Amino acid sequence: MEVGEVKEARFILFWMIGALLILLGSWIAGHVEWTVGTTKLSYATALIVAFISMLLGGLCWIGVAVGASRHV
Repeated sequence: MEVGEVKEARFILFWMIGALLILLGSWIAGHVEWTVGTTKLSYATALIVAFISMLLGGLCWIGVAVGASRHV
């Protein structure tokens, strides 16, 4: 493998990780419900985990965009 191919593989890896993190965050946020047995802490924790997951996914995508702009 050449150096350029390694960079491209790393871009693809981070792009996929970002997509999975955003998918996970949106899945959690879409399925969290205030029902019987749900505490305020568990509800807030689920929303915070979803939010952080989406933020990390966005950071992965921003990193890929910056790296791709420098790579070209």
